[in-house]
Amino acid sequence: MKQNIFIGSSLESLELAKAIQIELEKHAYVTIWTQDIFKLTSTALDDLIIATKKFEFAIFIFNPEDITNIRGTEQPTVKDNVVFELGLFIGKFGDKRKVFILKPRSIKEIHIPSDLLGISIGDYDDKRTDENFRAIVSPFCTQILKQIKEVKNNGMLSLDGKWSERWWAVDREKNPVHFEDKEVFIEQFENTLKAQFKFNNRTYLFEGVIEQMRFITGFWRDIENGPTYSGAFQLIININANTLYGRWIGFSASNNEVNHGIWEWKRDGVEQYPSEFS
Repeated sequence: MKQNIFIGSSLESLELAKAIQIELEKHAYVTIWTQDIFKLTSTALDDLIIATKKFEFAIFIFNPEDITNIRGTEQPTVKDNVVFELGLFIGKFGDKRKVFILKPRSIKEIHIPSDLLGISIGDYDDKRTDENFRAIVSPFCTQILKQIKEVKNNGMLSLDGKWSERWWAVDREKNPVHFEDKEVFIEQFENTLKAQFKFNNRTYLFEGVIEQMRFITGFWRDIENGPTYSGAFQLIININANTLYGRWIGFSASNNEVNHGIWEWKRDGVEQYPSEFS
């Protein structure tokens, strides 16, 4: 599941913001502050407060476009509105790891309020003359993606990535066993998981929570038909976190039946499902 990322900057730094957006577009939904954040019918503050609820991460470009006299010394400072927006997002997120600052490499220090210290700060080569902005911000974007993954997993075991899954159900009257073997990509954010898989031209959504570092408990449903075919499941995570095994149950409104069966998963590269181990 892609994360939603906000980019705040001054007008003068928009080219850098656009380059970051392009570099991250395959990995996240990135929105720059100029892209429909502020509305004509409301105040800027109201729009910013609403925006903080739509994003999981934020990037702020700190270019020292102002000079401020601080305790008798002139220091390069960022425009007040950019610093204010940064504070709003930190207050909403409650986690400084979800906010990133990009600054020019030639500026060793930029004055920011002491309450905002501890934020991840990256830099870019502002002496580069070819104006290849994507190349300029690429190292910073690599660092961001790495930290986002760390924040998402939050020190937990990681189940992110490509898996194969299969399940079988027992019909109460005919007792046939139905097998499926599908590739699925699991997206993990902290202890929550999401995945989608297809069967009989239908798309199913899998949502679960990791509990006690050993179980996944959650729900599944037919995305197009909603509650007409949906249910619950619990899977056991093996010690190497490369296979899952458990049971599912579901209700079909079309034939008024409750179905159930075994559900097992194996990570990409693992040869056998749990039931195939001796």
